[in-house]
Amino acid sequence: EFVVRDAGTYWYHPHHNSSAQVGWGLYGPIVVEDPSDSPAFGDDLVLMLSDMTLDEAGQLLPKDNGGSFGDLFGREGSVLLVNGKVRPRPKVRAGKPQRWRVINAARARYYSMSLRGFTRLGGDNGLAERSQKLARLLVVPGERLDVSYTPSFAPGTVSALRWLPVDRGYSTAFGRQSETMMEIETVNES
Repeated sequence: EFVVRDAGTYWYHPHHNSSAQVGWGLYGPIVVEDPSDSPAFGDDLVLMLSDMTLDEAGQLLPKDNGGSFGDLFGREGSVLLVNGKVRPRPKVRAGKPQRWRVINAARARYYSMSLRGFTRLGGDNGLAERSQKLARLLVVPGERLDVSYTPSFAPGTVSALRWLPVDRGYSTAFGRQSETMMEIETVNES
C-alpha cells in the first residue's frame, strides 16, 4: 500500500531484467485523477504505446536477441502495439474533447504521430503552465504526455493515427515507412 499525493499519468514496469521483461509486455498504466481537473478535458483515453518482435512462428524472440548492443541501444520491435493490441479502433465522439494520456513503454522506439487537433496539456511533470497546440506528437521511451484531442471528423469516419519514422541517431531503423498504429472511429456525440 502507498499514498499517491500527485495527480497525473504514470506507469509501472520491472527493473530486474527490464529490457526483456518490458519487451514481453510486463508494464501497465497508473492514472491518478485530480478531483479539481476541468471537465473541459472531456473523455479520458489511456494509450499505452509499445512494440515487440516476433519470429516466423509468432513467438517472442529470446531475451538476448541483439546481444549487448541491443541492451545498450535498445531494440525497436517490428510490431506496433497500442494498449497491447495491433491496430485497435477506439470510438471517439464527434466534437467532444478527449484527454489522451499517452505513455511510451517501448524500449527504444520514438513515437511520432500526426493528427489534426492535438493540444498539449502536460507530461512527465504534470499539467503544463499553459496548453500548446501541436501538429505532431513526439513521445520518447519512458515519457508520458497528456494531450487534448477534439475529433473534427463527421460521425462514421475512420481516420488513421500513424507512426512516423524518427531519426534518433544511433540504431535508427532507416527505410521504414509510416505505419498505422490505430484507427479512430468517430461516432455521434451522445
